[in-house]
Amino acid sequence: MGAVTANAQRVLVGAGATIEIDGYWGPKTQAAYDSASITAQAEVRQLFDVLGKQYPWLRRGPIGSNGGSMAAVSAAIRAECARRGYASAEFVVAQAAHESAFGRSQLAARYNNFGGLKSGVRPNKANGTIEFNTREGYGSNASVVKAPFLTFASVEDWVVTELDFLERKTKGAIKGARTAREYNELLRAAGYYTGDPKVYLAALERGTMMA
Repeated sequence: MGAVTANAQRVLVGAGATIEIDGYWGPKTQAAYDSASITAQAEVRQLFDVLGKQYPWLRRGPIGSNGGSMAAVSAAIRAECARRGYASAEFVVAQAAHESAFGRSQLAARYNNFGGLKSGVRPNKANGTIEFNTREGYGSNASVVKAPFLTFASVEDWVVTELDFLERKTKGAIKGARTAREYNELLRAAGYYTGDPKVYLAALERGTMMA
């Protein structure tokens, strides 16, 4: 998808955006798309339509209660991490961006769940659950299953539940992580995700650079 993203970035730059053409759809490219004209957005969508897939972050305008805004999510994460004494909030922000497709997944944009937290997480500040298909595993072991995910009334309620969960899973070690590699290894060892660790680490590193 990198080549298509790079072409989309060229369209946005041609429409007046000041972003780097690097083939990576990060927060800056998302912001450029969100503020682009209807014509430029339509041209970008046409590029991705060729891939034959749906990309929720290419919708025009806000969706759900928070409009998929990573700015508000980042602010809430940083505030709560500072209150709890985290060495760095950058990795939590990058994780949320990766898990939620930069705030544009339906689970995030409509239900304020930016970490893919499922109903088994206890205790929590959720206001309900909703079922979504989710991909588990990777390579030959990958499968798609339907699972109940938590829904939240606010981003702040999700942040509290997310950090509580991360701290329990890692026995508090997550608070001291100072590199993306260290943070990723803590998540992997705790069984937070089932995907390819190399892919997850790369996403954390990209997200940290773009934050």
